[in-house]
Amino acid sequence: MALDATVGGANADSYIDVATFDALALTRSNVPEGSSTAEKETALKAATSRLEQERYRGDVNSTSQRLKWPRAGVFDDDGNEYSTGAIPRPLQEATADLAIALLTDPAYLDRSGLAQFEELSVGPIALTPRATALLPGDLPSSVKRWLRNLRATFSGQAQIVRG
Repeated sequence: MALDATVGGANADSYIDVATFDALALTRSNVPEGSSTAEKETALKAATSRLEQERYRGDVNSTSQRLKWPRAGVFDDDGNEYSTGAIPRPLQEATADLAIALLTDPAYLDRSGLAQFEELSVGPIALTPRATALLPGDLPSSVKRWLRNLRATFSGQAQIVRG
């Protein structure tokens, strides 16, 4: 099924389309070479699906939209409200960064708990941890930075983003 990046669409399954991904990817040095359009679409859908698990500020625009964005009542660093008819640039950037991470290393969304190991043997037990250990479902630090002003915060909780 083709990727649907219609803003506020009832069948949308990605925050950005492949053309937007390609344009944003030009500014990054870690984009894997030779990814097909189908691979990019799969990565964008998976990235969006993972980003949909976050809680965001503001309210969805319409009960008929499939994704959590666009939203009303969300403001940028300068106090300007993001357009309710568009996906904010930080969310587009976060989607692109997560899709790149998925194209580079699909383990970013591994929920088995084994993503933190390079090699795992059973007998005699031998574990080889990855150079960069991931927690199941964890987001790359660049994605967390892009989302820092979009995600909802809870009273009594502080959000720490390492970068």
